[in-house]
Amino acid sequence: IITSQLGRSFAVLESLNLVRMLRLARLARAVRLLALFQTLWMLVQGLMYSVNTLCWTCILTMILLYIFAVLGLELITVDINLPLDHPYNIAAHDNFRDIADACMVLLQFFSWDSIGGIYRPLIRERKYLFFYFMGILLIMSIALMNL
Repeated sequence: IITSQLGRSFAVLESLNLVRMLRLARLARAVRLLALFQTLWMLVQGLMYSVNTLCWTCILTMILLYIFAVLGLELITVDINLPLDHPYNIAAHDNFRDIADACMVLLQFFSWDSIGGIYRPLIRERKYLFFYFMGILLIMSIALMNL
């Protein structure tokens, strides 16, 4: 009876040792992979260290976006002296109708994504909008992207 129970416990211990060996092999493989990807690990660490800066840059971008959107809503309105199908009124109505539309358009400006069709009709009709759009491009796109 004792030998049969010892045989069973020995088999259990042997299977536990096998599991331990497999775990050690997995650990050794993971350590080897870490040594191979040391450059990747350095890049990941650099990204993790810059998360704080990225968060503050995102907050600054949202604040500037909101300020320029509010300013744009005040400066760019539909002109009742022009026909409703005039390119200025179409651009003003489509892009600066409310704060959400203005923010979306300014995100386009921030990334320089097909902005010519937006600012050209507006600047042709009201020349002072050149300074508004140049301010957006210089402050948000160029200066902020070089932080």
